Amino acid sequence: MLRDDPDSVLQFVNELIISLFLGVRTLPTVIWPQVRHAVRPDIAAASTILLLLGVVPAGLAVLAWARLSTRRSFLARAGSDTAPGRARNG
Repeated sequence: MLRDDPDSVLQFVNELIISLFLGVRTLPTVIWPQVRHAVRPDIAAASTILLLLGVVPAGLAVLAWARLSTRRSFLARAGSDTAPGRARNG
């Protein structure tokens, strides 16, 4: 929902409305009525944990991808003779 994709926002609202209509107890249906009146500390803590569960793995994936692409570009510039696991010619 943090993306600028309008479809993801519509999907979230759609799932929330269906869950509220059917009476299913999901996390959004538990949080939504409580947030409408006042934000309690336990709701803020749950929201923070859920945010961190999404952001931290995404950040680690970006860092790993950046490190891997940097290493690949370094090995490409250095030449295939200095790549690990390859025998030197000559």
